[in-house]
Amino acid sequence: MTASVANKPTAAFVLALIGGIIIILWGGLLVALGAVFTTTAYGYVVESIFTGASIELITGFLIVGLGIALYVSPYHHVAFGIIILIASVGSLAGGGGLFLGFILGLIGGILAIVHKPQITVVLGPPPGYYPPMNPVLPASPPGYSPYAPPPPPPGRVCPSCGAQNSLGATFCASCGKPLPAT
Repeated sequence: MTASVANKPTAAFVLALIGGIIIILWGGLLVALGAVFTTTAYGYVVESIFTGASIELITGFLIVGLGIALYVSPYHHVAFGIIILIASVGSLAGGGGLFLGFILGLIGGILAIVHKPQITVVLGPPPGYYPPMNPVLPASPPGYSPYAPPPPPPGRVCPSCGAQNSLGATFCASCGKPLPAT
């Protein structure tokens, strides 16, 4: 028995993927801003920018990875959807990808959770399976034994010497005496 998922949560996959990419891009922009501010005297600003960038990059890559996993393995859609939802909420600590990445990830996670896959169950052997061949042996004739001597070939038996002769013979090929009429 095999089971396959007929449809995939494509909308959840696309929204999670786009939301995760926006969050990653926002994290990259925060890293660039942090690099600009390192030359200034704003030490606290730089630390908070790098913290926000780290949160954005981690949650963004997590959302993108789970979005891909959701598409590849839709059977686990609820678990992937919950983690996408949590990562999207966590991205708010770094700005949530200008809030747009958070919203897209949130909607993608919710769509993944409520997705209803159509599971098709196929009874029988899996594709490409060939059962072993069982040769069917013909039935043995009644009274047959593999240990018995073989039956004599068809023909005529000489009553004098017991030699086997062909069906059409009138004299024994061994002793030469006439064979009885049939």
